[in-house]
Amino acid sequence: MRKPTRFRRSRSSAGENTLQAALDPFHPRVPIHGALEVIDRPYDACLIDIAGVIHTGGRAIAGSVQAIGRLQASGMPFRLLTNTTSKSSGMVLAMLTELGVDVSAEDLLTAPKATIEYLKQNDLRPHLLIADALEEDFQTSGLELQSPNCVVLGDAGEKFTYPSLNQAFRLLQSDDQRPLIAMGGNRYFREADGDLSLDIFPFAALLSEAASREVVITGKPSAEFFAAAVGSLGTERERTVMIGDDLESDVGGALNAGIDGILVRTGKFDPAEFDRSAIQPTAVHEDLASAVDEILP
Repeated sequence: MRKPTRFRRSRSSAGENTLQAALDPFHPRVPIHGALEVIDRPYDACLIDIAGVIHTGGRAIAGSVQAIGRLQASGMPFRLLTNTTSKSSGMVLAMLTELGVDVSAEDLLTAPKATIEYLKQNDLRPHLLIADALEEDFQTSGLELQSPNCVVLGDAGEKFTYPSLNQAFRLLQSDDQRPLIAMGGNRYFREADGDLSLDIFPFAALLSEAASREVVITGKPSAEFFAAAVGSLGTERERTVMIGDDLESDVGGALNAGIDGILVRTGKFDPAEFDRSAIQPTAVHEDLASAVDEILP
């Protein structure tokens, strides 16, 4: 079985976030606000988060569509990365097209796609706790969906109920060799109305605690996810940069994978969280347009 990215449950202090504990020790720093605006390393390729960077709640962030266009005109290869699991890959592509972002399926790397590949490589049959919109991706994947030997969590929204979580817990508890897989390590996301909502990781952490099981993360911030993105571009990690609004999953995940990470102050960016965290971005920019202006030669 291929070695997965795992995040252990923290026992060092009550309420400590396991994802933050996994990332922070590798990137100690003091708080910054504008000290890392200028990048002095040339890049051959870039990775870009979608939600919170290109759009928020289905509405394009000012300048983001044009920034993608400038990247395409420059010839710099890129991949759009997303932990979105409330929509199928086709729905994500259709949304981008509607926003005016002219990309193909090959330009996308989604957490569900990475998860399906991981399940196939490890002969796993998933018990799925996911959004209805994502069912099609798994139904047409060729995966065996009977007699599950693992639990896979996506953004199930209102399907995260006591009965559904208890069913997943019982499946894990009945066999300590059954993996608990989360398609992303995000703690929360920003809704179209501007408010924050719980994402996958809090529910994964709940099951991890209850079943004494480590969480296998197949999307961001998994190092394997970033490695797959870089591999699809045919570039070197040292010559690739990630642009995202999530300090933990986007920037922290990229840095742990040996990739520079630019944090943008859009989407879920939180100044207070930024000050508390020990994760040190390579640079901080107002938005995608500003970041692209900086990295283009």
